Formats: sequence, structure tokens, C-alpha cells
Amino acid sequence: MKSKISVVHLVYVPFGVDLFKRFLDSYVKHPSGIEHELIIMFNGFDKEDELKQFLEIIDSLNLDYEVVLSKEKYDVSSYFFAAKNLNSEYLLFLNSYSMILADNWLHFFYSAMQKENVGVVGASGAGWRSDLKNFWEYNNSFGSVLKEIKSFIFIGLHFGKFVCPHVRTNSFFVRRDNFLLLKYNNILTAGSFKDSSADSKNKTLYFEHGNRNMTYQFIKMGLKTLVVDRYGNSYEPEDWMSSKTFWISNQENLLVHDNRTLMYENGDEKLRKELSYAAWGI
Repeated sequence: MKSKISVVHLVYVPFGVDLFKRFLDSYVKHPSGIEHELIIMFNGFDKEDELKQFLEIIDSLNLDYEVVLSKEKYDVSSYFFAAKNLNSEYLLFLNSYSMILADNWLHFFYSAMQKENVGVVGASGAGWRSDLKNFWEYNNSFGSVLKEIKSFIFIGLHFGKFVCPHVRTNSFFVRRDNFLLLKYNNILTAGSFKDSSADSKNKTLYFEHGNRNMTYQFIKMGLKTLVVDRYGNSYEPEDWMSSKTFWISNQENLLVHDNRTLMYENGDEKLRKELSYAAWGI
């Protein structure tokens, strides 16, 4: 049966069951506020037997759900795989670290999308005039890519000096048809990385916050890119910092947690100041 909205939670199997339990606890605790289909999408597994313990956990909660198995390693490529294989009008993608923080969360995403000419709604965004070097220093995955690429050309060509404004891909809501219009696999990366893990990782990073990222592509399509908070308020890019959802203040309006927002929440005052500077340049 075709559902109007599919909530797609990505489960990277090597992370283990604890993150999955944390997501499910938050999903059960906070009513979505709108009818939807729950899709559990597994990736990073070698044999389907590895999924047994995950399925036993969700079955114990008596939830209605469907399973999608993705052979893609990284989250964005898995999202495209899901979009091509699901028929829902709307898709909410939640990565393995996601933890829902407020009731009516899906209703808030959906309501923001119903505003005029909206392309994507995220739970957080970053990169408003922020310095790229500092932003990468405080994201371990970005740092590892720097080691892999070892190429100033790649950074300068695809990212430039500053982090471009971008909706973060830990949790974002789109119309399926619009999402499938975005460019991902044809993004060129530096070096001979074709069909390699490094190439996929580079494309994933570039798709989120490169100079022609998802946010940029939606804007070029004439569509707005919004961040929604835990009270249902939505913000355009110039107001993302004031939304208090990512690496600013106490992130008190955040709707969906992930590993990066938790890093800030659990950090001391010094780390928080450094992260705020990295994301916002202040």
C-alpha cells in the first residue's frame, strides 16, 4: 500500500543495537502527529542473519514497519536507494544516530513543507559564513577525509574557503520526486576514487556541505530550504543560527539529536565556544 509519508530510519549494522534502541525509544515516546509508514533501512551488513537481533527488538514493540535492505555503505547513497524503491510522496530521512526530542515531530516537518515553494526541511542547518578549516577540525569524519584525499585541489574546487549554508543530512524531509532530481553520483571527486569507498564518502560530504550541495541545488530549483524546531517554527538560512538548533546557545529548540549535536551538548564551555565558531564564525 502506498503511504503518503515514509519515515526512513537508516540502521548501519556495524554500529550495533544500542543506537537502534535509542531511536526506537524516542520514536515510541514522542507521537509523530501525522500518519506515516515506518521504514527500517539496513546497510553495512554482510549476511541477513546479522539483522535478527535488530528485528527482534522492533518486533517486541509491536510496531508496524517495513524493511529495506541497502547495499550502499554511506547514508546519502542509501537515501537515494530508498527513494528509488519507495512510492511515498514524502520522505523523512533519519540517520543511525537520530533521536527524536519532541512530540508532533513529523507534523512539524510536514507543515513546514506545505509552505510555498519549499524543497527541503531539516532539523538543523549550518555554515552561515563559517570558516571551512575550523568546521572540519571539529568533525572527525571530515578530518579523516582530508587524510584520505590529501589534495588541496579537491578542497578548493568543491568546498572553497567557507562552509556553504546547508541543511544537515542527519534528518531531513523532502518530496520524493524533487529529491530524485538532485545530483549525487555524477559529482566529480578528486583523484582516482571511482567505485571506491573514498569516492562514496567524498560524494556524501560534498552532497551535504560542498559548494553545490543539496541545499544549493534546491535553491537553484527555485525552492526554499528550511530548518524546523521542536515547536514547529521554521527558519530560512539567514535565520538558522537564531533557531538555536545546532552548535549555538543550548540547542534548546532542537527537534532531532544526532552524534554532532550530542557532542556539543556534552561538551564543556571551551568546546562549545569552539564549535559555535566552527559552525557560525562567531
